[in-house]
Amino acid sequence: MKKQSEEKHIPRHLSLKEWEKGSKERKKRVALIKNLFDFSGLENRGPSYCTEEGIKEQKRLLKNGLGNIYNYSRIPKEGETFDVLQKHKNVKIERIVSSYKVPNKVYVQKQDEWVVLLKGQAKLNMEGKIIELKEGDFLFIKSGRKHKVLKTEHGAMWLGVHIF
Repeated sequence: MKKQSEEKHIPRHLSLKEWEKGSKERKKRVALIKNLFDFSGLENRGPSYCTEEGIKEQKRLLKNGLGNIYNYSRIPKEGETFDVLQKHKNVKIERIVSSYKVPNKVYVQKQDEWVVLLKGQAKLNMEGKIIELKEGDFLFIKSGRKHKVLKTEHGAMWLGVHIF
């Protein structure tokens, strides 16, 4: 006759109850990780993908340092939305979603910023130099450097990392 631990492949140092509890927790962690790295069907994600329940779940996950960059509530009609995804010590990470109507504003920041364009296209003026970005392009903006967003594709998404 087989022992209980052999039938279920339970490590000898755990009881069946401890193993089952651990299995449930492992399944939850695996599901969260799969959700984080599930990039299939991204073209269908965005504002219609995010229900009120989805937004609440995103906020809950962010408290634990988990989330999905593509889970956002809306594309603004004009300007940009800034969602702080994480703050730690001297670093702030934010998701920026742009409309096609960008503000006529020159930015001069006290902190360094590294941005990557995750979705769409954009055109910036960096102290008189025009820079065109497409998906995947990134840029480091030193503190005190004047820059202005000239044009973005509607729904362009950025990841910004601010270093204080």
